[in-house]
Amino acid sequence: MMHVTNRSIPFFSSLFLVGAVALSGCAVDTGESDDASQVEMTTQALHGSSIGPQLIGAWQDSDRAFPTLELDADGSYALDTGIRCITTPCPSGESGVWFLHRAGAHYYVSLLSDAYDVSWYRVRLEHGAPTNLVGAFGTSGAFSKKKTFCVEWQTTDETGTPYPSFFAQNVKTYEEGSAILAPIAPHLINEAIREGTCADQVQICTRQYAPVCGQVFTDPEETYGNLCELKVAVRGRAGVDGFAKGRWIDGACAAPTAPF
Repeated sequence: MMHVTNRSIPFFSSLFLVGAVALSGCAVDTGESDDASQVEMTTQALHGSSIGPQLIGAWQDSDRAFPTLELDADGSYALDTGIRCITTPCPSGESGVWFLHRAGAHYYVSLLSDAYDVSWYRVRLEHGAPTNLVGAFGTSGAFSKKKTFCVEWQTTDETGTPYPSFFAQNVKTYEEGSAILAPIAPHLINEAIREGTCADQVQICTRQYAPVCGQVFTDPEETYGNLCELKVAVRGRAGVDGFAKGRWIDGACAAPTAPF
């Protein structure tokens, strides 16, 4: 018998998920014993732990190109089987909502489809980061995190003088990043294509105080302790799947003029 404590699932969904687990009769895979029969499981807020935000993004079958799974930050998901049909119904995929659960030191993801079917996956971690979703409680298959790359660059004018601007963009492949940089190659400086999302890139700066007055997109100008801190803000705005740009001038931002 599995005991499930739900803390953040809507009432109807909570009843459905509890019932689905209770009726499955499956032993809980704790990673320590294949015949574990009792586990206290709690439902975690997606952004309430370090694991939830790291699960957001694209996953694909561990051995093939399909199926793929997209876990969104708003708690929705989309599964694509890769099957394409000219008639309906077509088993091309499903959508629904996903939840994060914890049982002891282990994490699980449940997918509740729009048709109210439930699939369960155990989250495998390496150095505290999720790398695989492996079927559990009767669900088969496994997903691996799709590789993501962060492209970042600065540009120069015709004389090679750098513009005071910085760009960061998430892409799905190294080749996609190269294609972004290729047209501006003659005027690039400090360009890089690194594995991982832009939000995963370097977030640590020295304490050297060399202030710049920076602006990300059209946000209000802000004084950053140094240029590195502005670049961290730009990478953070690009996040895990977006694009961001920032600009700066040397020195702290001028204090706003008091109104008459």
